[in-house]
Amino acid sequence: MASINVRPTNTDNKTTRVEVVRALARLENTALKDGRADEGNVTCTRNRRSYGWAINGNRCSKQDAANSIAARMEAGATLKAEPTPKAPRTEGSAKDGAATKQAHKPKGEPKPSRKTGGERLVEMLTLRDGGVTIGDIMAEFGIQARSARALISIEARKKRNLNVVLGRETGHYSVKG
Repeated sequence: MASINVRPTNTDNKTTRVEVVRALARLENTALKDGRADEGNVTCTRNRRSYGWAINGNRCSKQDAANSIAARMEAGATLKAEPTPKAPRTEGSAKDGAATKQAHKPKGEPKPSRKTGGERLVEMLTLRDGGVTIGDIMAEFGIQARSARALISIEARKKRNLNVVLGRETGHYSVKG
């Protein structure tokens, strides 16, 4: 929360209005940065869509806030409030440079290659002697039976042109030829 000091430079009405408009603009700018700004008994808070104004904690319009500031100026009161201290930063906060930076690998080192789902499926189909069942594929990939059948159809048959056959008696899928 930030506070702004306003002192009238002249006592004529036009100058007071100009100073009030400037005070409101400073309140809005400060609230835009800090989220909240105080001017004596007037508070400006920034929310998602607009500014919220309050006098002594009670919501009011911007015009009422301006009238309150003008009344205080005309009374000759010096509007000064102590700024609220910001919360201390904790270790690992967003602006703490050393704590948030992650260790990066040098650019010269390539990333380790990961096998895709299709590559893992083809390995299962070709390397296992008796072939694989739908249950094996479901357990390996953590998918449902219909997704396992689709994986066989798309990855093995269509993309890699493998001749995958289903043994009717055993229920095992294997690659022929």
